[in-house]
Amino acid sequence: MDSAGQTEAHEPVHECEHHALLTSLVHAYRTPIFRFIQQQIHHVWDAEDLTQQAFFEALRGFDRFRGESQYSTWLYGIAQNLVWNYMSRDRRRRLKWDSDECLNQLACERPDPMAQRALTQMLTMLQREIDLLPPKLSMPLMLASLDECSYEEIAESLEIPLGTVRSRISRARTSLRKSLDQEQDALLV
Repeated sequence: MDSAGQTEAHEPVHECEHHALLTSLVHAYRTPIFRFIQQQIHHVWDAEDLTQQAFFEALRGFDRFRGESQYSTWLYGIAQNLVWNYMSRDRRRRLKWDSDECLNQLACERPDPMAQRALTQMLTMLQREIDLLPPKLSMPLMLASLDECSYEEIAESLEIPLGTVRSRISRARTSLRKSLDQEQDALLV
């Protein structure tokens, strides 16, 4: 064997060396064969399974290895055949390209960068305006909005009448709407 763990193509292998040779091939080529398969099928777990299967097939068919090529070439050939079989077994695994038009129908689940930036700016403005509200208005609003407390729970925790809670939350929302509308109008000008 040379330093890369390969045996010359013409070198005969005796039965006692059979196991040692296959062990050395697994050590030398497991990672490259895995990468080769994974690059084609793009699925790590299946690539791992096919890698193991490639070495199993090599073990099973070792007596049919004619020595006309290097062991690495033979192993890559086995791996390629397994990939082709894998791809042909299930229609969902086949790569199929219809047209560029089908890409236009696929919606990205994440918002586009401009929408994300606009949302971030809006939330920043909203937080700034909430911070400017007097505590007697912001506290009931935050309890209702963020903590999802009922108006009754807010009235009880702040020790104020229920009508006052409704009034303060309404005034806080009106104030925020007015401030945000003014900010947006200023941005558009």
